Amino acid sequence: MASNMHNDNLLDFVDNYSSRHVSNKCSRPRREGSASHLSDADNERGSPSRSRRSRNSPCNTTCCDSSGSGYGLQKHTGNDFPAAGYGVHMHAGSFCHDSGQQVDGSVLLLRKLSALYADEEISDLTLQVGPHIYYVHKLILCISSDVFRVMLTRPEWPESQNKIITLCEESACIKVFERFLRFLYTGEVKLCHEDVLFVLMLADKYNVTDLRLICTQFMSTHIVSTVRQNRAVSWYQYARLCGHNQLADICMNFIRCNFYKVMCTADFLNLEKDILIDLLQDNELVIKDEYTLYKGTLYWLSNYEPEMQSEIDDSWEREILSHIRFSLMPLEQLSHIASDPLAIPQIELIAERLAKATDFHRRPAGASCTGEHYTPRNYTSETWATRFAIDNFCSVSPHEVRPLFFSSPLSASEADDSRCWEWHVDVYPKGVHFQRCILIGFWRNLDIQGTLYNTVRLTLSSMVPEVRVVDVIVLVTAVQDGIEYVSGMVQRRCCFDALTQMVQINDLIGYEELNSSCSPFLSGTDGNSFQITIIIKPVSR
Repeated sequence: MASNMHNDNLLDFVDNYSSRHVSNKCSRPRREGSASHLSDADNERGSPSRSRRSRNSPCNTTCCDSSGSGYGLQKHTGNDFPAAGYGVHMHAGSFCHDSGQQVDGSVLLLRKLSALYADEEISDLTLQVGPHIYYVHKLILCISSDVFRVMLTRPEWPESQNKIITLCEESACIKVFERFLRFLYTGEVKLCHEDVLFVLMLADKYNVTDLRLICTQFMSTHIVSTVRQNRAVSWYQYARLCGHNQLADICMNFIRCNFYKVMCTADFLNLEKDILIDLLQDNELVIKDEYTLYKGTLYWLSNYEPEMQSEIDDSWEREILSHIRFSLMPLEQLSHIASDPLAIPQIELIAERLAKATDFHRRPAGASCTGEHYTPRNYTSETWATRFAIDNFCSVSPHEVRPLFFSSPLSASEADDSRCWEWHVDVYPKGVHFQRCILIGFWRNLDIQGTLYNTVRLTLSSMVPEVRVVDVIVLVTAVQDGIEYVSGMVQRRCCFDALTQMVQINDLIGYEELNSSCSPFLSGTDGNSFQITIIIKPVSR
């Protein structure tokens, strides 16, 4: 009889607790004859079992509400489990007695694994890396790296039988090996421009895929800062060699659009000859003028040391200099080359090219020449490019238009200096608004509703109705890590004639990106100027 009364009191406690804290759909039904149906007098006296359990309850919990959300352990006085906020996560969802609730303790597990790092007491393997000793665990290495798994589990590998393994690494990789190893235990790593490449090299060597992804994302995000840290060329060449194609494309786009910045770094001298030749052949290379590119090439040549016996002669110099477009230099710059002390060792190699360039400028006006050596690159000098800045960008009204008038040369020949093409540009930095209008027709009128376009648009109009075929290039300035740079280019080939005198270029950059509160495309001393550079190059027909 006493046992039955104790069971009824226990069920009464559970039922009352569920009715207060658990959703209706999960609460269990009351039982007849349970303690919940005691008389009022009994309730006033209270059950001895109920009172005793309340005083000695091992924990005080806050359970989910009727919606099933917000379940979390708020307080505990026992030592049987940790509270929420100590690495335990309660999954959202209704709690019920039948199905329970999913609890995530993965953070606690990660902390336990992290605590194993450099634990000599339970280590089962020692790594010797340069002068450093690391106490590690085979399990951690094998689950993190396919290379370590093969090395430590295949009997044919001598390392699988040894308790001490010596790893041969480059000196730069030895310096970051401790960070690499700690990542295998903790999933965390400190990266900086000076040594992220060497961390990536270790991730590639041991095929640690998650660390490889972290490194390439860091490099892609912070490529602009490489001009201060002398890393752009090294990052590109390694990414290209190891098949990190997305990173290689990002690096090459930055090098191509900011070649002068790259030329001014010490890392430029590490540029491989074949890659330099590819850049010299690139019509989209952004540089001030051809003379600046020539001076940078001479600087590279003066520091290049041939590695192959076949390059001892001057054939490799002749090959590189053959891609300099001397015809696109004005006569004044051509005369400087002949008297330049740096050019004396190569003057015999380029003498014929200089003579042809001089003849090009002396041809009759309007005479056209075709070929690589007469095709302009994306020059940013005042002769070829026009800079357009919209200052106080935040005060520009929505759908406001900013106009610009400028001219561009017909060719690089000085014989055509007296002739130029006139242009009119309208820039819509904050979208385009077509107002409502009425189209008057012969039979009836049409009501045309107004339309808004969220796009950054540029319209280019020819001032005279003559036939022109040109390449229009728009360079967009951005800021990253405090450095202004050319973030990219938009290029269109446009044909103008009497019927087509205007072209539109939409989405120069993303509308939301430009008009956000912290846009990377606002530069200048006050960070409130939108700057673009417009280049128009004639296309030979």
